[in-house]
Amino acid sequence: MMTLLALLMGNKKRERFIRGIYTTHSNTLLITYLLVNVMRYAVFSDLQGNLEAVARFFKETQGTVDAYLCLGDIVQDGTSFDENRLIDLLRSQGVVAVQGNHDAALVTNQAAAVQKIDPTNIDYLAGLPKVHLVNRFQLVHAPGGMRILDEHDARNGFSFLLPGTQICFYGHSHKPAVYRSDISGRVHTDLRGKEALLDGRSKYLVNPGGIGLKWGEPQTFMVYDSKTRRIELKQLQGDAHGGHS
Repeated sequence: MMTLLALLMGNKKRERFIRGIYTTHSNTLLITYLLVNVMRYAVFSDLQGNLEAVARFFKETQGTVDAYLCLGDIVQDGTSFDENRLIDLLRSQGVVAVQGNHDAALVTNQAAAVQKIDPTNIDYLAGLPKVHLVNRFQLVHAPGGMRILDEHDARNGFSFLLPGTQICFYGHSHKPAVYRSDISGRVHTDLRGKEALLDGRSKYLVNPGGIGLKWGEPQTFMVYDSKTRRIELKQLQGDAHGGHS
């Protein structure tokens, strides 16, 4: 696990604000990061090995955000050289990431991937935690292994937030959403159109959708501004399904 931290700390683009602390919570390894002087975060998930889409995403967001948060499913099945190049790209950008179910499956069964994925990149996927804490944001691919599709699912999903966490960014469902649990515990859907404004008292489950989807679903991500507490839903430019920010 120290390999991941060493890689991040060695990246000159990110070393000025990344610090890592390794801890455990409920037998799950997690990493806590303090990102200093970071205001705007690009949050993305479910890359599914789509190098072309992810390359467009970095080109589109370059210079407009301070940090990248990836919520897992970096690879699809690990059987293409493009997936290896995609992992190289994430590492070069100093992305803070968690492990998704596709990533975990590749690490568990490397036979199909060993000829296409560099061993150091397999080690990178293996070293990704299931949970990240970044500036008190919780990053996880699927809270409790759940696929959150509606307010009922979200009500259960909130039970997996770690103590002191107000915002949990998650993926897995491929469905952009912002769910809010107010101080009374009632759950609301707060994503209206392409934005949501978070308050300082509620808890939130936030899904940016999928950036690498290939099955007729829009390729989306989110930008979160921690100063204004505003979330913007973005559709990848060049997406065949009407993608314009």
